[in-house]
Amino acid sequence: MLAEEKARLRSEVLARRDALADREGRTVRIHAQLVVSPEWVTAGFISTYVGVKSEVGTIPLITSALEAGKKVAVPVVEGTGLTLYRIESPDDLAPAPFGLLEPRRELRRKARRLVASMMKLFVVPGVAFDRECGRLGYGKGYYDGLLGRIKPHIPTIGLAFDAQLTPKVPMSPSDVRLGAVLTESARYTRQTS
Repeated sequence: MLAEEKARLRSEVLARRDALADREGRTVRIHAQLVVSPEWVTAGFISTYVGVKSEVGTIPLITSALEAGKKVAVPVVEGTGLTLYRIESPDDLAPAPFGLLEPRRELRRKARRLVASMMKLFVVPGVAFDRECGRLGYGKGYYDGLLGRIKPHIPTIGLAFDAQLTPKVPMSPSDVRLGAVLTESARYTRQTS
């Protein structure tokens, strides 16, 4: 039943996101919030997804981080999980299956492979989010697996359009709540007890 509820919500929110007008302008507003956030300002090492299709784009963020002297890692699906690789330029990215952009194969060597514990901030994609920072991904559990391995004090921020917000994301025990979600109009922060 939970799987069916997630599939229905995923389909509904992806249709809303795909139909959204002015994604570029909305993305600029989301970026403006992120780059002044304390998590971004203080993080010297950032892991970020590479936005594709109708997701909130991240190439300008990657460029901005690198220009500011921050180190940037992006994930690659390897086996049943995500492996992080350091990039030094957006030019280090190349097309991969499913329309993704990933570090070029020749750059995926041991010296560029990183462990999640090195990151000081995770910028995370998703399909649907709620105001309590619940996140619904694409259904494979890759990010939940990655985020489940990091210490609780490491900031995690989801980037989303307002159209991706839903009253409550259905979550299983293995799903990971984020620390914050940024949209073009607001910041939502998980309340911890």
